[in-house]
Amino acid sequence: MRKTRLLLVGVLLVAVCFSGFAATKIAYLTVVLDHPYWRAQSATVEDLCKKQGIELSILNAANDAIKQASQVDSVILQKPDAVIFTAVDTGAGAALAAKIKAAGIPLVVNNRPIPGATYDIQIVIDPFVMGKQAAEAFVKFAKSRYGSAKGNYLELQGQLSDDNVIQWEKGFKSVMDKNPNMKWNVQNTNWDLVRGTQQATDAFMANPNYDGIWTQSDFLIPAITPIVKDKPKSGQKGHVFWVSHSGDEYALSEVKEGRMDVTINMPVNDLAALSLEYALKLAKGEKIKPGTVTRKGAPWSPSKIVQGENGLDFYLASWPVDAKTAGDPTLWGNLFKSQ
Repeated sequence: MRKTRLLLVGVLLVAVCFSGFAATKIAYLTVVLDHPYWRAQSATVEDLCKKQGIELSILNAANDAIKQASQVDSVILQKPDAVIFTAVDTGAGAALAAKIKAAGIPLVVNNRPIPGATYDIQIVIDPFVMGKQAAEAFVKFAKSRYGSAKGNYLELQGQLSDDNVIQWEKGFKSVMDKNPNMKWNVQNTNWDLVRGTQQATDAFMANPNYDGIWTQSDFLIPAITPIVKDKPKSGQKGHVFWVSHSGDEYALSEVKEGRMDVTINMPVNDLAALSLEYALKLAKGEKIKPGTVTRKGAPWSPSKIVQGENGLDFYLASWPVDAKTAGDPTLWGNLFKSQ
């Protein structure tokens, strides 16, 4: 209950920051709206705008980069006071961001880093921290099982061209380099669920006694559930310790059921609220400076804004969710579910 109250306080604090922007027009260019992750983003922005009387235009690219390019042209003609932009294709995103900036419109890049893009501020979840938090969970488990950091583990890795995966690995390695007796079988799924399922099945056929599994996204949950569903649950002898990333409804369900132990929560609704907050600051003409951002009661606090090559980078901290906290009603995975 204490954490829930603190989270609600954090949301109220964010809402307070939005007073006095009744005449502001914001355009939000999003990737897709057919998944709870992205609905959590758009619904948060939409709800806050309604409460504050802010004029909001949401443009859904439906995962179509060509459609999004056309939407950018349309937004520029609308001349909003600020744009929140999540790129469908981060490779093409730099050119689209450049168009928005060339039109003199303040730009907040949201959720997905865009290499080479110019922007006012980029607000993303810190993947290095996520990788480090996952590794720390495994080390804690290994010490509780064996008295020292050791054992055999399976990693289902994403796609190495994905910058998030690269940074997750760096964060994970920063911890695991200090724990060489923890042995990892790394399987690269290339974000292919069928491939990941086969890799997990083959790995457990070769070694049925893995101590733990790291899935780099809750997207890969279906690859692991058939393997662990009949195995001992969390806290029982022979349990396979499982850590995943994101904190969606399926991960929270697996944690509650005792099959998964930790999901590293990506605070997507907080990310959306902060993107709107900083878009409004820019629309008002406020100068944003690098530094530490703190919000009393917010689990992501403190987080940092740093000066990047092409704009300010706001790295929002993630946090581990376990059986004690998975029922928190303010978690995005409990708020936004599949239809």
